[in-house]
Amino acid sequence: MRFLYECPWRRLQELRALIPNVPFQMLLRGANAVGYTNYPDNAVFKFCEVAKENGMDIFRVFDSLNYLPNMILGMEAAGSAGGVVEAAISYTGDVSDPMRQKYSLDYYLELAEELVKAGTHILAIKDMAGLLKPESSRLLIGALRDRFPEVPIHVHTHDTAGAGVAAMLACAKAGADVVDVAVDSMSGMTSQPSMGAMVACTNGTKLNTGRLKGLSFTMAIGTGTRPERFWKAVKQCRGCGGEVHGWNEVSGRRGNRDAQGVSLDKVFDYSEYWEVARGLYAPFDCTATMKSGNSDVYENEIPGGQYTNLHFQAHSMGLGNKFKAVKKAYAEANKLLGDLIKVTPSSKIVGDLAQFMVQNNLSRAQVEEQAEELSLPLSVVEYLQGHIGIPYGGFPEPLRSKVLKNLPRIEGRPGASLPPLDFEALEAKLKATWGDEITSEDVMSAAMYPKVFQEYKEFMAKYGPVECLNTRLFLDGPKIAEEIEVELERGKTLHIKALALGDLNKVGQRGVFFELNGQLRTVLVKDTQALKELHFHPKALKDVRGQVGAPMPGKVVEIKVKEGQRVEKGQPLCVLSAMKMETVVNSPVAGTVAKVYVSVTSDSTLEGDDLILEINEN
Repeated sequence: MRFLYECPWRRLQELRALIPNVPFQMLLRGANAVGYTNYPDNAVFKFCEVAKENGMDIFRVFDSLNYLPNMILGMEAAGSAGGVVEAAISYTGDVSDPMRQKYSLDYYLELAEELVKAGTHILAIKDMAGLLKPESSRLLIGALRDRFPEVPIHVHTHDTAGAGVAAMLACAKAGADVVDVAVDSMSGMTSQPSMGAMVACTNGTKLNTGRLKGLSFTMAIGTGTRPERFWKAVKQCRGCGGEVHGWNEVSGRRGNRDAQGVSLDKVFDYSEYWEVARGLYAPFDCTATMKSGNSDVYENEIPGGQYTNLHFQAHSMGLGNKFKAVKKAYAEANKLLGDLIKVTPSSKIVGDLAQFMVQNNLSRAQVEEQAEELSLPLSVVEYLQGHIGIPYGGFPEPLRSKVLKNLPRIEGRPGASLPPLDFEALEAKLKATWGDEITSEDVMSAAMYPKVFQEYKEFMAKYGPVECLNTRLFLDGPKIAEEIEVELERGKTLHIKALALGDLNKVGQRGVFFELNGQLRTVLVKDTQALKELHFHPKALKDVRGQVGAPMPGKVVEIKVKEGQRVEKGQPLCVLSAMKMETVVNSPVAGTVAKVYVSVTSDSTLEGDDLILEINEN
């Protein structure tokens, strides 16, 4: 919805229709569902129910802090919807290093014990940064297999350092039933280890993928054979009333392909298709910034799924040439926050703080010393308030007390204190705005992402469905003199030819001239890039205490004060947002607001140190 303006539910429905006999798996962030915040309990349960109805089978449930109350809430929601529950322990640290004992082998075994007691069908290790080494893999998976001989074990990793295949082979030898891989042309670096490499390395061994009891493979885009333990867990779920796509009622096994294994020839053919598709997304590829594996991940512990996002975020904030410094600051920010489990949304919190530190040229010691004065990112403040749960080992002090001062704190599971979401009222509100075509899936989307859903519907109302455009056309737009065919539906095709661009007018628009089915047309389009170049904004003078500048580039999303208002030192003045990172700007002095230089309605984006408002000290 946010970037492609497509309905995720419709995509799931279409995939399920095309792939009826393979189980689908999704990630569920425990009590955070599929968002960056906590939701009322009934919203998490309802989401799982709608997801299951639309074709989802296996719910990999995790929590960004491994906070057990959040995980159990997600497990109960997935289980009550009839899904297969795969409880995932997020991995950090190094169990093979005796010097790193916060997240020790005993820590993981005790957490796994609680998850098995809670009734998980499958136990997963989610190694989101690719920190598992062969020896730590042997120790961790071996210990889990010894403790839980009948529970299927599923391991997920990233190949950022380049050791992914070795680590997954060690996991398999130690007793893992399933490991995640990616097809060769989409593998390596911040993705998963190579599927072809795993197949080739296990050929001729007792872990040959052609054997039912051997290693099996899952990918975000498909699944292969399953070992007996895995299907026993699926059968257990069915005994509780769940239905799983691909389960054969007669044999109790998945279709007739159990013994076929994975053919290298088919892996090669499959890889060729994705090699071509990958080229269409080159601007978003990790290879735009990474040319090889990076073993510094063992130091900074940046998750594979965050690495490229963090770089693009840094670039948008003018820190693209300082990404090495951002990575170093990430490790320092992690220590500041207490050495966290780092996976969405906790990884975002660490990343936000890291970029704030680099943007403002702050060291770890300076942040600790100046914490009471700094306008830290909103995500950091909310984490310290307890909005996503309680970290293992507790919150860092005195940093927490310095930052929060008199702000409220949440004790225990955050969602437990939230009132139930009124779905009937939400549906009525949406239908009043968008009409009776609103579906139960739309209601769920609005419940999870209110603002994003609003923007998605507004876009759809203005431009219609854009999924009919091919990938290159959607991402890059047409070239001059290029002829395009757009099939709206069967038998209804538009023939479009781009002709020319007009000059920029005073409000930042250009005339776009084109032919539509042979007829000359023109339309005014806002040139957002030109608007940025035309934008001029005064800078805050750093030696004038009452001039408040933007601590980072971003768009003003909320102004909390007005001209003539009395403000106290540390009082929130406004909120800036950039690439899903929000920062509350606080008043550096006590006084009266003399002038506000920004507005929420403006399309312009502030740069660092742009003047936000002026305060007369008194």
